[in-house]
Amino acid sequence: MAYPVIYWLYYQQGIMKLGPNVIISKDKLLKYLLVPRREDDKSEFLKSRGYTLANWMQLEKDMRIAAEIYEAKETKVTPYGKVYEVKAKWRTPNTKEISVVMVWIKEETGGIKFITLYPEKEKR
Repeated sequence: MAYPVIYWLYYQQGIMKLGPNVIISKDKLLKYLLVPRREDDKSEFLKSRGYTLANWMQLEKDMRIAAEIYEAKETKVTPYGKVYEVKAKWRTPNTKEISVVMVWIKEETGGIKFITLYPEKEKR
C-alpha cells in the first residue's frame, strides 16, 4: 500500500500517524462502545458527550479523523501485532470536548484495527 508523501515525512521524523485507512468495526461501535455493559462500560461517557446509537456514524467519522491527525505511540508487541495508543481531543455533537485514548493494533497483514477507547485522565 502506498501512503501519501505526508505519511512518509512523518515516518522519517519518527512520528507515527495511523493514516486514513484504519479499520473500525461497526459491531465494535454498535455492540460494544455505545451500549451499556456491566463491566468496562463506555456508553455513559460517550452519551455524556453526545454519542448514541442514533449517531454512531458521527463517532466513527470523528475517530477516523483523530486517528489520521494525532500521533500514535507504540505501546507493546503481541503475537497478533503491534499495539498503538492515540491520545486525541475533539468537539463532540453536543459541543463538549472529548479527550480519549484510542487503542489500535497493526496486524501482521498490515491492517490497523480499532480495539477500544477510554477517557484520558485529566492531569491535575
